[in-house]
Amino acid sequence: RSNDLSDLKDWISSVDCPENLVKDKYVRAYTDRLRMSEAIPSPERTEELARLQASLELTDEDVYPAQLDQYLPLYRKSALEAMGASGGGIVNEEYKEGLAKLQSRLNLKDDDVKRAFTEAAKQRLKPLVDDTISAFEEATMSPAELAKKRGETSSSDQGEDLNRNAGEGGTFGIAAEGASAGPGGSPEAVLSNFAGVLDFIDGNDVAINAGDLVPGPIKKDVFKQCVLADLQMSDSGSVTDAKRERYEATMKRLPDVLALEDKDVASARAEVGKA
Repeated sequence: RSNDLSDLKDWISSVDCPENLVKDKYVRAYTDRLRMSEAIPSPERTEELARLQASLELTDEDVYPAQLDQYLPLYRKSALEAMGASGGGIVNEEYKEGLAKLQSRLNLKDDDVKRAFTEAAKQRLKPLVDDTISAFEEATMSPAELAKKRGETSSSDQGEDLNRNAGEGGTFGIAAEGASAGPGGSPEAVLSNFAGVLDFIDGNDVAINAGDLVPGPIKKDVFKQCVLADLQMSDSGSVTDAKRERYEATMKRLPDVLALEDKDVASARAEVGKA
């Protein structure tokens, strides 16, 4: 496509525009050309836009706001897709390399892609936390209570099980008893799901507080179920060392994640006999 701007420049000269208005007009011309395609730009299109920028005598900083507005949603979408294609939602090395190449092609700054990646992670994390809350409901509600609540909640609100590793048949390879059962689920399912939530956050190296997605009124009770599960694991001789260590690490972090006060933590432990 031609970058002949002689007509535009002739018009600007004829009306004797102030310099700042000239730049605004050039930025608008660049932005309009940029917005002609919503796809990830090919190398050829990137070169075309670079030539246009040069012909308009615009700096990288002049055109970056337009590039950010156009390209950051594309990066965010690709990050979300990478999480969906990777085990447990944790972006693997292959997809990390792909995202790095995409950042370079889109000419996006590190701080901006980090923000977009975190936004994608928050979107991907919500169904994981929803699964944890569902496991909590199954472990604490009677069949009648659970049936009533589930009847009032649209199935679409329950979220996709994004923490499921189909190859291993469980949550990150850990059997999540009760996770797919009806009423009468187990406390371990709550702890297992929460461990998966923290795995997701750690594996993607994002600063997200999953506890913000847990309703305040049930935070203490969710923790109580995790304490109960931890107690059951301690009394079980069939639990592997790896699972025990994973759950212990999760238990150490849960009070901070759920923003529980020391008195609430002590009370929860006392109520399940683990003061």
